[in-house]
Amino acid sequence: MPSPRKKLPPDAATLAKRIAALEEQLKELRAAKRLSHAAITNGRLTVVDAAGQEVWQLGLRDDGTYGASLTGTALEVYDSGGSLRAIVGEQPDGSAGVTVTNGPTPPTPTDPVVEPALAALAVTWDGAFTDAEVAPLDWSRVEVHIGPAEDFEAGQDTLRATIETPQGGTATISLPYTQHWVRLRSRSTAGTPGPVTAAVAGTPRQAGAGDITADAINGRVITGATVQTAETGARIVLGGNRLDIYDSLGELIASIPPDGSSYGGGFWTRGFQFPNSIYSMLAGGELHFNTTDRLASSDGVAQWTYYPTNRQTALYLASGAPISSYRPAWLELLSQADDRARPTARITDGSTGACDLSVSGDVTVSGRATVNGPISSDNIRAQRSQTPAPGTGGGTTTVDVVFSNPMSGTPRVVISPDTSVDPAAVQVRGYVDNISASGFTIRCYRSTNSATNWNWVAISD
Repeated sequence: MPSPRKKLPPDAATLAKRIAALEEQLKELRAAKRLSHAAITNGRLTVVDAAGQEVWQLGLRDDGTYGASLTGTALEVYDSGGSLRAIVGEQPDGSAGVTVTNGPTPPTPTDPVVEPALAALAVTWDGAFTDAEVAPLDWSRVEVHIGPAEDFEAGQDTLRATIETPQGGTATISLPYTQHWVRLRSRSTAGTPGPVTAAVAGTPRQAGAGDITADAINGRVITGATVQTAETGARIVLGGNRLDIYDSLGELIASIPPDGSSYGGGFWTRGFQFPNSIYSMLAGGELHFNTTDRLASSDGVAQWTYYPTNRQTALYLASGAPISSYRPAWLELLSQADDRARPTARITDGSTGACDLSVSGDVTVSGRATVNGPISSDNIRAQRSQTPAPGTGGGTTTVDVVFSNPMSGTPRVVISPDTSVDPAAVQVRGYVDNISASGFTIRCYRSTNSATNWNWVAISD
């Protein structure tokens, strides 16, 4: 006879019924297709973290729109092998966005086509790959690398340009006029670089006649540039406000304006005469040949002076007057005017008509020599001196003549009175003593109380 079943307490009986019902529902849930017709109507699915903060929402938003959102977190995407491929949402550095990581190696572009351009290389990629038919979805760009040798390694220091479209394109890179080598490689959105292509050589071309049309520089202003006919050797160089001319040895032989000139323009040249170089310079002055008139400058003011039509200036040279306190010096060679006039050379200061002439060496004059002022040479001194008036009733007075430069020896001195008085009415007598290389004394007797001018010449051996 079976033992009688014990009755469960009321609470235990209720609990058992509920467990049995849950087991039955679980069987039905396992047998059913999960979420085959699931829907959220006018509601939302919310994910809450351990602190009770909402980090993800799907469905109806607070503003009445529908969608999904992440708050203060990120959605990580893994591939079938468990590798992280993308991060959507908050990034490790605190920013927000989509980051692609650990992507596959991008395919290799086809070799570039390298063509010379003016001071540059034109690098073209046709948009194809050697190991793929189309660009993968995580493809980012093609990098253009340029190096000095065929075996150079592509790196950050060789990157010169990028092609951003998978359809291909051309990048033009400015380079020096030497041979360069070009490689391409792809890079993915994850920053992964692909293999490089073979290196292709190219050399930029220099400007030719076809690059500059007739009107390209006509009337234009060229700034910040130097124009020269050659890099070395004989050449003409134009830069800034200077024109320089060099010989075949690369030596500067002419300049406009003169090198180091402080006043305006001019012309400087250099020739050769063994063993010394010969220099010539014209700066801030004037030079005229075979002109019937002369453009003179006095204290910086230009003036025209006309000569008679039968008197031609064969050569006119003026030093110029850069500062008002200076007077220019003129050198003129005048041609023969007629049968009575001889060719004439004149040296003046351009203002008063007077000028000092200093000659080191022999001087031969065939014709007239007119001097307004003292004459000085190594063995000749000539000038005018004056003895003072003797007083009432006449008498003897003296004047000491001192040479500005002593002579090499004791000279012979000749004096002559410069007076227009009647010798029958006025007696004038003179003689010289104390003659030395440094000067002499003129003694004059005059019967009237007047000063006397004496022209004198001192000549030494």
